[in-house]
Amino acid sequence: ERDGEVSLNKMFQDIEIDQNIYFLIGPEGGFSEKEKLFLRQFNYIMPVNLGPRILRSDTAAIATLSFFQMLLGDCK
Repeated sequence: ERDGEVSLNKMFQDIEIDQNIYFLIGPEGGFSEKEKLFLRQFNYIMPVNLGPRILRSDTAAIATLSFFQMLLGDCK
């Protein structure tokens, strides 16, 4: 979502990698305002920005998982 104030890179710098991490990829067209308000009430959900390009939901999932694997050193 464009509402993400934190980049994916910054988010991973601020969390412990040994904890469970889940990704919620929004639908194409984005979350509705009602859905965004609902999700913001949970302190364990952090909106992130995947960059300037608008990605399809399937591409966003692949990009996020690829970044996470690279961060963990899987791509060395």
